[in-house]
Amino acid sequence: MLLSNNGTHASRHLKRLVFLFFGCCTLAACWSCFTARTPPPMSMSDPQNRAATAGNDNVWGNRSASASSSDAATAAEALAAQDARHKQLIVGEWEDDYRGKRYLTIREDGTATMLVEPAGIGKMLVAPQLNFDVEWSLEEGYLSLKTLGGEPKAKVDMVLRIYGNQVRQPIQELSADNLTLLDEDGVTVYHWRRRMATANDQSPSATELK
Repeated sequence: MLLSNNGTHASRHLKRLVFLFFGCCTLAACWSCFTARTPPPMSMSDPQNRAATAGNDNVWGNRSASASSSDAATAAEALAAQDARHKQLIVGEWEDDYRGKRYLTIREDGTATMLVEPAGIGKMLVAPQLNFDVEWSLEEGYLSLKTLGGEPKAKVDMVLRIYGNQVRQPIQELSADNLTLLDEDGVTVYHWRRRMATANDQSPSATELK
């Protein structure tokens, strides 16, 4: 009975060893298969790997630079088209009420005239009227005005010494009837209206301004 039990135990132990052996072989085979299908991590010390990575970076970098250049070109074209429209719209006679009355006549040839009628104490300290001869240009959404001189000369020269003879103001709005400019201080806004002459209009005309 004892021998029979010993034989049975030996048989079971042998079966366990065989099972463990085949189990280990199966695991080894699975691991070999996995490692064969999964490539090892890329080593950046390998010159070929560095070259491949650099090539990919260059491709994406070139695409990004190309897209940026295309966007910049499109924006520049749109701005140039807007300037062309504004140059047509801005020609004519305008007026506003900034510290009195101002009448601005803008001509196609790049010249302009501004007649200023100061209000209040400005009329007494400076002059009842100031007539400025101006050159204008419009570029990248900005209107530039450069004063060349005017009458009365002594008063105009005094004003130019105080305030300077040139301004560059961004155009906030320009339509058939309205011209809105932002002062260089970034705060003051000038609202110009297109002048519509009437039979009883006593304000100066373009001919009188020149």
